[in-house]
Amino acid sequence: MFTGLSAFPLTPVTGSGIDTTACARLVSRLAAAGVDSIGALGSTGSYAYLTREQAPKRPRSPSTRRRAPR
Repeated sequence: MFTGLSAFPLTPVTGSGIDTTACARLVSRLAAAGVDSIGALGSTGSYAYLTREQAPKRPRSPSTRRRAPR
């Protein structure tokens, strides 16, 4: 059913919320490495424990955004 490599990086956080610069850097490195999918901001890090104010509404990294192959 599923093939390829899926990466689930830890969510880098600071006292005020997600470190978006560090998160973008992680996602960029994974994309450059050629992973097939990235499950960012999941339960493998501190994201699940952030308040609504700390959590981003739509986390995106314009430099690494790309469409998945069909």
